[in-house]
Amino acid sequence: MNLNQYKVTEIISSDSKYKLAHPARIEDEGSFYRIAGTYIIEKHRIKSMSLDGDKLTIHLNDENIILKVIEKK
Repeated sequence: MNLNQYKVTEIISSDSKYKLAHPARIEDEGSFYRIAGTYIIEKHRIKSMSLDGDKLTIHLNDENIILKVIEKK
């Protein structure tokens, strides 16, 4: 899945919910993805990803992270 075509508006994890002030790009930093400069998802922890409407679910080894996304224009 090409994450470069999306911008994130909200990050939901098992213990927090973070609504971004402005849609942020998903930066591919090699061994991890960076969102809004500070939120990091390590690629080696990702088992799979699925998109359902505006919700991109990233299935990790120990939890799921849901990114609310919009398509980049």
